[in-house]
This record gives sequence, C-alpha cells and structure tokens, in this order.
Amino acid sequence: FVKENIQNQLGVYFLSRNFYRFSAEQLNELIPSIKPEYKSIARIQKVEKVAKALDATSVGKTFTDIKGKTPEGKDIALADFAGKGKYVLIDFWASWCGPCRHEMPNVKAAYEKYASKGFEVISISTDRKLKPWRAAVEELGMNWVQLLDVDASDIYGIYAIPRTFLVDPTGIVIDKNLRGEKLEEALSKLFE
Repeated sequence: FVKENIQNQLGVYFLSRNFYRFSAEQLNELIPSIKPEYKSIARIQKVEKVAKALDATSVGKTFTDIKGKTPEGKDIALADFAGKGKYVLIDFWASWCGPCRHEMPNVKAAYEKYASKGFEVISISTDRKLKPWRAAVEELGMNWVQLLDVDASDIYGIYAIPRTFLVDPTGIVIDKNLRGEKLEEALSKLFE
C-alpha cells in the first residue's frame, strides 16, 4: 500500500506512522519516490534519518562507534571494545523497559558462559535518569560494561528496545536482534 501511494499524502502518512515495520532496504527504496514537498515534514525527515542509521548499522557493515558514560561517570567508547579481537554483543535497553528486563537473564547467562571464550557485552541504556538506571544494573546483576547514552539509539536507528547487534572480532556486524534462544544458538555456533 505504501509503495503504491508513496507519491501522495496518504502513502507518506502511512510511511511516517509505520516506518518501524520496514527494513533499511525497503525504506531506501521508498524514500527517493517521496515528492519534494513532503520531504520537509518532520516525520519524513525522521524516517530518512532512521533509514540512514539502519543502513549504516546493518549486517556486513563495520559497527558505528558511540561514546557513553559508565555508572561511575567515566567516558567510554564502544570502539574501546568492539573490533579488538572479541565477539561483542551491543545491547540497547532501559531500566523502565519490561521486555528489556525480562531479556536480561538471557544476556547474563550468555555473558557468564562465553566471556572466558572471547565474548563481551556492552549494554547501552537509553535511560534519562541516572538513579533508576544504576539501580537496575545492580538489581539485575549486570556485571559487564554499562554505558548511558540517550542519543545512541538514534545513531543505530533504534525505535524499540531491547535491540542487539553482534559484532565479530574485526568490528563487523554479523547478526542483529538476538534474544532468548536465538542469542544462545548464535553464540554456541561461534564458541562450541
């Protein structure tokens, strides 16, 4: 429907309200067909920004570096870990996100099982408040690298969490959206 109507208001409206249902490839196919008069609409500009971020962080691309603060307030870059010889799971989450909290035991189990074999987890929170974030890290026993960066989700084109990116030892994104059993399956293929 959107593809057939992308040059009229209805198609543009549906794209702007449902862009999260489209892959980077689909968005990149649709965006050039949008008439110039619709390109100034803020939501369409957001769609274009998300499409670029999704493309830049897609499987086969080098990870995109970001910087964040640890719970202690220290600045750390993702590049301090990714591309340094280990498999790295970049895990976007927030303390207020129920599905994120539900997924955390799986991430923790994976970290504990594979950390000694060359696996690292970098959890990047989109929290806006320090106290609940720090409390959740402690409560959930997240004993791996924690970063706070509310803008990182924009850089990675994330519109829903939890969201993960698996990066190989050279820094290439090799898989995305690994949760639960899918995370364990992917890691067991790499390490066992």
